[in-house]
Amino acid sequence: YTTNTDIKGGRVTVNGVKTLISRADIAEMFVVFTRVNKVPGAKGIGCVLVPGGVTLIGGPHPTFLYGEILKDPANRVDYVLRGEPEETLVELLGALPAGDASAVKGVAFLRGADVVTPPMRPQIADLDVLRPAWHLLDWDDYHYNIEPWGRMASVLTSRGCMMGCSFCSQRLFWRGEWRPRDPVKVVAEMRH
Repeated sequence: YTTNTDIKGGRVTVNGVKTLISRADIAEMFVVFTRVNKVPGAKGIGCVLVPGGVTLIGGPHPTFLYGEILKDPANRVDYVLRGEPEETLVELLGALPAGDASAVKGVAFLRGADVVTPPMRPQIADLDVLRPAWHLLDWDDYHYNIEPWGRMASVLTSRGCMMGCSFCSQRLFWRGEWRPRDPVKVVAEMRH
């Protein structure tokens, strides 16, 4: 049994998620927030729904403040995905059954009281290898109060930033690089 549930705006309750997970053969919880103050509740829900489950966090804030997050007993996150998560997540999920993520580039985690940080993973060179699973979205959940009433989705056209704004973390998060996708492939994805 597979489901893709987007918990937003109170549409899906904790009991609703419990019901979905109770039908699954294997349950995992993947949580990505950029607002770290939301993590304690997510980990709490994860522990209730998936006893012994693993909670992950990623995004700019966790990438830079992984030590603070991991050492804070209120946050209770198991692994921080630093930088781009796609390849790191796949490798981490492969390493979890053996219980040792120390060779997984781009993560941070606690071993006892020590924060373990393997080297950062190189950035994805070809962004066109990333294939969004648009067919898994329930488009009825994605509407915006714009005229005319319609649907909207964010399409990946590039990653990074070439600017050097002192107030923004994006240049540091993307390591000063800007990487575009093939424009022909972007348009084909939008038409799909």
